[in-house]
Amino acid sequence: LGQFLEVEIQNNWPISNVAVPYLGLSEESAVCHLFGALLYELYSEMPLFSCFRAGQMQVISTTSAMNSMNNLMDESDSFDPLSESFHSFSSLSPREPSRKKTVLDTLSLNDQYDNETANGNSSQLTALKVSRDNASRSTALKDLGLPGSISLLIKDLMDCGWGEFLPNDALSSLKAASKDLHLLLLEPDRFLFDRFLDQGGCTLNFKQDKLYGREAERSLITDVFCRVSFTGQSEAFFIEGFSGSGKSKLVSSVVEYADVEGAYVIQKKFDQISQERPISVVIAAFNELCLRVREKNSPQELNDIIVELMAVFGAHLKTLARLLPSVTLLIPGLDDMPSDIDQDTDINLSSVYFILQLFTRVVSSKFHPIMLFLDDIHWSDSASLDVLHSILTDIKGASCIYIISSYRNNEVSKDHAIFSLINDLKARNVPLTTLHLDGMEIDDVNQLVSDALGLFPRICKPLSQLVLRKTKGNPLFIQECLRSLVDRGSLRYSFRERRWVWDNDTISPEDIADNVCELLSTKMTALSENTQLALKVASCFGTTLNSTIVKTLMSASASFSSLQNELEKAVDDNFMLKDGSTYRFIHDKVREAAYGLIRKEERNQFHHRIGTLLYNTAQGQDIDDMIYFIADQINHGTPENPKQRIDIAELNYKAASNAMRNSNFAAAYFYSNAAIKLLPQNHWDLYYDLSKGIFLVLGNAAVADGRYKEATHALDQILTHGKSLTDKLDGHYLKITMLANRQQFKLAYDAGVEVLRQLGETIPVTVNPESIANTVKTMQAKLDGMSERDWMGFKNIESSFNHSLMQFYNQVENSSYFVNFPMFKWFSCRIVQLSLEHGFCKYSAVGMIQYATILAGQLINDVQGAYKIGKMVLKLSERFDAMDIMPYIYMTYYGYIAVHIEPFQSCADMLKRGFEIGLSTGDVSSALFNGIHYIQKSLVSGANLSVLKKECDYQMRLVEAHSLPVAKMYMSPLQETIALLSAREGYSDLTRSDDVSKVTEFSESLTFHGVIQTFWFGHYDRCIFYAEKSSASPDMSQLKSIMTLFYGALSCFHCSKRGQKKHMHLASQAVNVIREKAKESSWNYQNKIHLLQAQFFSANGERDNAKASFEAAITAARKSKFPHEEGLACEYSA
Repeated sequence: LGQFLEVEIQNNWPISNVAVPYLGLSEESAVCHLFGALLYELYSEMPLFSCFRAGQMQVISTTSAMNSMNNLMDESDSFDPLSESFHSFSSLSPREPSRKKTVLDTLSLNDQYDNETANGNSSQLTALKVSRDNASRSTALKDLGLPGSISLLIKDLMDCGWGEFLPNDALSSLKAASKDLHLLLLEPDRFLFDRFLDQGGCTLNFKQDKLYGREAERSLITDVFCRVSFTGQSEAFFIEGFSGSGKSKLVSSVVEYADVEGAYVIQKKFDQISQERPISVVIAAFNELCLRVREKNSPQELNDIIVELMAVFGAHLKTLARLLPSVTLLIPGLDDMPSDIDQDTDINLSSVYFILQLFTRVVSSKFHPIMLFLDDIHWSDSASLDVLHSILTDIKGASCIYIISSYRNNEVSKDHAIFSLINDLKARNVPLTTLHLDGMEIDDVNQLVSDALGLFPRICKPLSQLVLRKTKGNPLFIQECLRSLVDRGSLRYSFRERRWVWDNDTISPEDIADNVCELLSTKMTALSENTQLALKVASCFGTTLNSTIVKTLMSASASFSSLQNELEKAVDDNFMLKDGSTYRFIHDKVREAAYGLIRKEERNQFHHRIGTLLYNTAQGQDIDDMIYFIADQINHGTPENPKQRIDIAELNYKAASNAMRNSNFAAAYFYSNAAIKLLPQNHWDLYYDLSKGIFLVLGNAAVADGRYKEATHALDQILTHGKSLTDKLDGHYLKITMLANRQQFKLAYDAGVEVLRQLGETIPVTVNPESIANTVKTMQAKLDGMSERDWMGFKNIESSFNHSLMQFYNQVENSSYFVNFPMFKWFSCRIVQLSLEHGFCKYSAVGMIQYATILAGQLINDVQGAYKIGKMVLKLSERFDAMDIMPYIYMTYYGYIAVHIEPFQSCADMLKRGFEIGLSTGDVSSALFNGIHYIQKSLVSGANLSVLKKECDYQMRLVEAHSLPVAKMYMSPLQETIALLSAREGYSDLTRSDDVSKVTEFSESLTFHGVIQTFWFGHYDRCIFYAEKSSASPDMSQLKSIMTLFYGALSCFHCSKRGQKKHMHLASQAVNVIREKAKESSWNYQNKIHLLQAQFFSANGERDNAKASFEAAITAARKSKFPHEEGLACEYSA
């Protein structure tokens, strides 16, 4: 306003000496009155104080009515605030009839007052009288063009002069006045300047982005984010509260801070519709994460991430792209890379978990943590919660993700999956915070109301108290409650007062609806029928509606021709928001209210009609982008027309197939089931191909989603109704795969053998070793003569029959390893024979790598020949989309063949890679056997035991989660050995372990662990016992046997120092065996030979030779990076 006023009130002023005692006026009130009077004089430029003299003071009124304006602005229906006459007097605001008299009379302390005071008659206020002359001189500030807020503030200040007759809305202190002034200064548009009528009338002005009364809660969320950023450790945060309590807004208030701090912030919302497409919300979140990664990183940082992604996913990066298409935007040129994915090979739900886990590890860090907010997870599916669980419980601890989830605690039962997730995260010691949101307190409610009305909080307090009693402080309910009061006229904007006004006495809490949905529904029913229709349509698609659906519906029916315009009206009416071309409800409760406009008995029909219109309009077009929306809507009803039923069945079949290609197995299961329900009873006769396709997709989806009972039923349908063996082959293959994945190897073996026999193959019951040896020698004579060029020139199998034959041989071969080992070798040879006769395919690679293990084994002992074949198989595998078989090839090649030639450490690295590929493709069984070999090779390499212990614990959890008993038998002793070595607490006699010792196939593994434990804990006699047990029938093709012999030999030298030399033959045997192995790999064995020789020299008293050999052992161990064996050499040489 361009003026400045400075006032000093002194103690010797008349106001202190005279007015206070006689008017019942406190000194604070008197100062407020004086301050108001001075402000009035400043703004009005009217001299209200002509003098101050002892015994006389004038109390000035802040408002007076101009009769002409009172007549003009009468509270009548004919008053038109848009009229020309109104704008000519726009600064005037007479009192309202319902308010107390606001024109304060001028009061004077005159001579009569002085005289009566002098006579001692101080109990009577006879000095008060109305000074009409002064009242007529005082002009309302609003009449002078000042904002209504200034006039109101000065009036309330001057009202303080009433003393004992102080009005309710008078200011209590200068401190209270300063709060009003502060608001005028901070937000002049809201509190200072008057609102002028626009075409739509004055509306409530809510601060949609402001958070009220949640400072402590916001700080808690921020603190956890800071902790995640500082420690790099993932955490979970769960927020519970009623709908509309502000859960979403609370989290959103932290988003800007997290974004500035470098976080990848993603916000997604579940709703009732998302339940029909399981895991889709989580996949969408990770797709968006790709975009955040691209936006947040510099070119160099982005390049580092791409390099790491390629290192982690290797040649199979497109598996990630298959799940997260946005990765192609993150990695330029990915679309042009040759595909390593066999689209016919579907990864399963376990692989989805692991892929997302790996991706999270790579892209997240302390500098760029992921902040993922999932709103309304009470609508989520179990698969989505499982994804969150797998990421948060990543035992690697390499992810840095902050997952915030909200849910309505009053709308979920105690057995909801949310609580199982929370309890399991706590049991796994995942850092977790829970928060309950109650309603807002009165001060916060009052601030919200004040902001909405643009009125000082002290003025709004009575209205806020009434609203609080009805809404219990629910923010959404408060807003809708105020809107309903406006709609009813109980709360209105007065153009005379230039502010919102109401009458507390006329507003009853009973007049307000009991819940927000009721309020919203009442308001919606007052809309036009077309706008209601638009809201109904939008509610059928969840919380958002994209423009493609809108445009399609507009062209589909005349009743929807104005859909977009009506949606725009819904935006204007504060029911929806528009983000680009997408419409979304401002809150899920608004969506629920809109959905409630559709009568319950008509909802399915309404959905079905929308779906049918979309389907009919999109006929002949590419509907991949809309297929899920169409299917979701149309599946709410079942057409009577048989032809239409088949059309919709085909639509669901296509939706299911699309979902399978996108690795959304739960959705594929849902849509394929929907398709089956539409088929007639004799569908196998009438629609054979469609039936076979639907049941095959259902079987695939059920297997991938872990629904084995449902998968068995679907596959049995194919096997029962298939017209030919060829038609049944896919069903057979999938069923055998399911059995093998569940490690039901005997059932898988028998089923596979039966299929092979039906295909015309003669399968023996068993074979003898001599027969296998002769077959291998005959075959090897052919392979030895082949050059690398010959290998690379292998033709591909062209016959689909021969391809199927190889496919089933591959399955049976894998199962035979566990149930009929002699036949395992026969099957391997047979696959090689068929490959040489008919050509090469990816299943040939599996058979040939297994054939190579036979060459390297004790029966043939041709390690170099096996190594050559193995390398050729790896190269040939690159020719095919063979990702699904790579885990098995890696496990076999690096676990049994390359380990004889290449360094243990490099083999361990590749086995770890096989473990990761297996999990990413869903081949959990092969993945875990890769993991077992990886840990074993790392153990004999002297890797860090604490790291291996974490790896063991992680893999054992996977074993138990997938119920894989065979893998557990191998993993249990390995886990126990590493745990004991890490804790240094003694050893366990594994031979007494009832759960594994009965399985003779694992006795060699148990012996190996017995040797490791007893040697490192100094129980050398026991170690020799285990070693001699193994040496009685040694298989020196096995690393375990060689290392058992090595540690047994070292134990012999310990015992010989105590005079026990009867076992020294074991040491001699070890030297001979390991010397031969050193010829194949000096890296792995040369230091061991030097160490054993040094021990022999030392035992024979040849100190110089012993010293030289010890030094050679130390040097070789250091060179080969075997720190534990370097330590042994140093210890023995001392």
